[in-house]
Amino acid sequence: MRFPDTHVVDPALSCRSLVSRREPNIRMSYRLMLYRAEGKKELVELSEVTARARRRRIPGTVGVLLTVGMLLAACGGGGSTTASTAGSASSSGTTTKATSVSGAPDAAKNEIVVEQGVDANTLDPGFTNSTPEGNILINMMQGLTTINAKEQVVGVLATSWKNVNPTTWQFNLRKGVTFQNGEPFNATAVQYRFNRDASTTVKETAGTDVTIHFKQVNIINPYEVDIVTTQPEPLLPNLIADFFMLPPKYYSSHPLSYLATHPVGTGPFKFVSWVKGQAITETRWSGYWGTPAKVQTIVFKPEPEAATQMDALKTGAADITTVLTPDQIKQIDAFPNATVKGFQSGRDVFIGYNMRKPWMQNVLVRQAMNYAVDWNAIKTGLLDGYGSRMSSIVVSHDKNPAIQAYPYDPAKAKQLLAQAGWSSSRPIIMDTPVGRYTDDEQIAQVVGSDLQKVGVNVTVKPIPWSVYAGSMLMQGTMNSLFLIGLGSSYTAQQNLLWVAPHFALQMTTWNDPAFNTAYNALTQTFGAAQRQKLAYQAQQAVYSNPPWIFLWQQWEFYGVNKNLNYTPRSNETIPLWNASWKTQ
Repeated sequence: MRFPDTHVVDPALSCRSLVSRREPNIRMSYRLMLYRAEGKKELVELSEVTARARRRRIPGTVGVLLTVGMLLAACGGGGSTTASTAGSASSSGTTTKATSVSGAPDAAKNEIVVEQGVDANTLDPGFTNSTPEGNILINMMQGLTTINAKEQVVGVLATSWKNVNPTTWQFNLRKGVTFQNGEPFNATAVQYRFNRDASTTVKETAGTDVTIHFKQVNIINPYEVDIVTTQPEPLLPNLIADFFMLPPKYYSSHPLSYLATHPVGTGPFKFVSWVKGQAITETRWSGYWGTPAKVQTIVFKPEPEAATQMDALKTGAADITTVLTPDQIKQIDAFPNATVKGFQSGRDVFIGYNMRKPWMQNVLVRQAMNYAVDWNAIKTGLLDGYGSRMSSIVVSHDKNPAIQAYPYDPAKAKQLLAQAGWSSSRPIIMDTPVGRYTDDEQIAQVVGSDLQKVGVNVTVKPIPWSVYAGSMLMQGTMNSLFLIGLGSSYTAQQNLLWVAPHFALQMTTWNDPAFNTAYNALTQTFGAAQRQKLAYQAQQAVYSNPPWIFLWQQWEFYGVNKNLNYTPRSNETIPLWNASWKTQ
């Protein structure tokens, strides 16, 4: 299935650097924004330099960047709270790891450190809304099904399933499984999990009860259940992949605030601690029902800056890094202890239109903005030639081949804006996260420049991910334009869900009758040929009446320690139970 100017992450003072691009390859202005708890704001002009389009490619500005770094460090603080081991009274902080940068295998290593672009906002699976949170939880928790490395649905806590009738799927459950707090996994736990998701008291935001049109779970016996829906669900086993099961007594006896920082599951690792803003630590669980994990400890650390992640990889402070950019590949491949593993992911990165704003409701305006984007300039100037512009919302084999990506046509964009009666004096804001996606802030700045050239008076607003995903998107308080990415489950139906009116993360409020008709029929149709026809119709509706500025199917670049046996997955999940260190 991720901040207003005066928002303060740390209670005393927080800092971030903003990059304002006037024109690609011409000028960049570095500013430091200081946000104080009382809501006052200072803007300190640090430097304005001649530069290429990327801030990592700025000759002669080392002093400026170091100054920014020192100021940021000066106003940073320690993590806010450390969560103790869930379900027990014990507590532990993170482990300091001895590292080697020689490239030689180290048989003594028994820990893997992963740096992701952002920290978690919650560890309650009913309220997570980002892949980094899922990566943390997937090592501790399990669902009835999952998607494997070949993008196939396979059983985990379910050993088999079958479609009994159009609205009922029957699942056989794995026996001999316990949760990490000692509760048994059985049919009662499955029923509890689905009921919690549908509960109007808990009010989970994951929305699986809507996604699968959930009605009820009927218990046949302790290890067999029927999942009943209100309409036919041909893809139900796919749709509930990694819908993590929870121990009923534990999750019904603690407040949501406690559960957000004390997860319990059935996975190969169990929770140890969370030092917010610094690290989440997990340890191998001795009571795991399957093959034990090959390392003792895994640590997830948030770090939005690609350069900092690269340094951590070089020094051995991190073993897997996920926020790297194409221009770093050659540098990292020269390291004796690390390499880059790149792949095209299933993640669609786009700029959504917030159609709560009346001026974004005109289809001509939304088409015009798509024609205004010079993707080839972004591809060559920022992404070193990686990636192509999206033509369809669907990334699977069910992509409609008749749909071609919007071409760069600024004259057409101006014409459509004129037809729509667009006023170039109307100021609009484009929100973008910082460090969540490949070159997210930089891409937003270039798109903003492209829009300005056709008469759209846009200002790009970088926002910390904790606020971006933690409150703004879920509450619908984003500005007219907002950059975001959604990861694919590699079926047309699941991709198209992203713009369905009932989807919890459908932030645009886009609602198209032609799409709704095709999509609703698709979700209830079992035949492959008819499903493809309906998927093509739905994709055409999305293209013609765009809810987004279509950008790209993101390439991912992971830095990996050469001595670690680990291969990244195209769906961006980071399961680590089979990862291991090479020995001498």
